[in-house]
Amino acid sequence: MGVTIDCEFEKSIEKEKEKWRNILRIIIDVILFCSKNNLTLRGSTEKIGDLNSDIFLQLIELISHYSPILTQYVQVVKQSNFCTSYFSPTIQNEIIVLLGQTIRNKIITSIKEAKYYGIMFDYTPDISHKEQMSQIIRYVQIDNTEISIEESFVDFIQSREKTGLVSEILKKLEEYGIELKNCRAQGYDNGANMAGKYV
Repeated sequence: MGVTIDCEFEKSIEKEKEKWRNILRIIIDVILFCSKNNLTLRGSTEKIGDLNSDIFLQLIELISHYSPILTQYVQVVKQSNFCTSYFSPTIQNEIIVLLGQTIRNKIITSIKEAKYYGIMFDYTPDISHKEQMSQIIRYVQIDNTEISIEESFVDFIQSREKTGLVSEILKKLEEYGIELKNCRAQGYDNGANMAGKYV
């Protein structure tokens, strides 16, 4: 029984998909490795193989010595000056955002399962002098018979004002579907910023 053109074409597409999945897995693993070890992703050049390239690109090049699929892709990127690659800062940022959303969703699910929680906010300007609050939620996690108190960073809240931040906090809680009535504790660092307009 002969093999149809469609069948061969489908196999070719599946092979190509698997190739890109493998490359993407490696890229995600390198980003996670850099994040866990507090290593910067960017260097003074974004060209793979360059002596001044960043840790991210150096790790990709190292792994390519042991992965034939990645080796081929690295060669294509090196040979083409105008090739859009999955190694670019834009793709790195996109992956970081997606990973962050996934982690945040898991944390929020755990908070909702715990029901009761406490909120903590630290209000500080960032390097670009924009006022922001880091939002941390404390809750009890019960896993079978193991009970632990978790403190999870959830998000940064960009602040447009120095006073009356309650509405911004409530908006974030509502955005995540976390009910205010289940809040059992509050803590604020840099508390003067929590003043209302009449205080």
